[in-house]
Amino acid sequence: MTPTPPHIDPVSAAVALLTAFVSPAIANVMGVYSVIFIGAAFGSGWALMRREKGSLFSAICFVLLMTGTATFTTVGLSQLLNKYIELSDSNLLLGPVALLIGAVGHDWPRVVPVLFNFILDFAMKFRTGSGYTPPQPAPDSETEEHYAGGDR
Repeated sequence: MTPTPPHIDPVSAAVALLTAFVSPAIANVMGVYSVIFIGAAFGSGWALMRREKGSLFSAICFVLLMTGTATFTTVGLSQLLNKYIELSDSNLLLGPVALLIGAVGHDWPRVVPVLFNFILDFAMKFRTGSGYTPPQPAPDSETEEHYAGGDR
C-alpha cells in the first residue's frame, strides 16, 4: 500500500513559496500572516461591495481596517474554534476565519449580539443540556389583558 501524501493547507503552501525568498524561520511567520491577509482582503472586498459608493481613499481605508482587524483576531479565534471542531491543526481555519471577519465588514454591530446569543446558547447546552433564551420584554398591561380575553 502506498502512503497517502500529506495534505497541503494554504499556510504550508505559503510557507513553502516564501522559503525560496527568505529564511525558513521568517517564512513560517510570513506564511501564516500572508494567508490571513489574503483571506481578509477578499472578505473585505465582499463587504466593500455592500457599502455605498465612496471615494477610492475611503475604500482603501476600509480594506485596511478590515484586514488589520482580521490580522489581530484571526489566530485567537481559529484556536478557540479548533477547541470545538478538533482539527489536526488550527492553521486550516486561518483563511476561512479571516475571510469571514473581512466579509462581515461594517456589519459587526448587528452581528455581535446574534453571535453572542449563539455562543451563550451553545455554552448553556453544553453545560446544562438546555439552551439559553434571551430575556423578553414584559408585555404592557393592555396587551396582557387582550391576550387574557379581557377586552373584546
